Amino acid sequence: MDIVGFGPQGVVVARGRGDGTFEPSKLVLNDFGLAQGWTSDKHLRFLADVTGDGDPDIVGFGDEGVWVAHNRGDGRFEQAQLVCRGFGYDEDAGAWRVDQHPRFLADITGDGRVDIVGFGGPGVYVARNLFRRFRTR
Repeated sequence: MDIVGFGPQGVVVARGRGDGTFEPSKLVLNDFGLAQGWTSDKHLRFLADVTGDGDPDIVGFGDEGVWVAHNRGDGRFEQAQLVCRGFGYDEDAGAWRVDQHPRFLADITGDGRVDIVGFGGPGVYVARNLFRRFRTR
């Protein structure tokens, strides 16, 4: 197991050595950090297997919607891509709020890839995982 953190400059990883210790942490992606506008009071960030390959990817609920950075399998992540224009902080992305609208990642279709489940204003919203994007309808 590795440690993945969201620091001021972006994603930081400390790789596990397999003996209970970790390598020194290093910045692996200049995204999802305070310098890029991500804050814990506005944006959720999770690690979850989006592709079904067994490696956790980064899923962030940002201003414009849902962003995903795929795991490269070597302690690094690909550049984040906007994969869904819903579930986000901005008005045109649904005006979702951390303190009012829980959002979860769960495999609701049984295909081995996480889907998005959100509890918003009037009800429950689901976006199915279509591998490189999410479909809300």
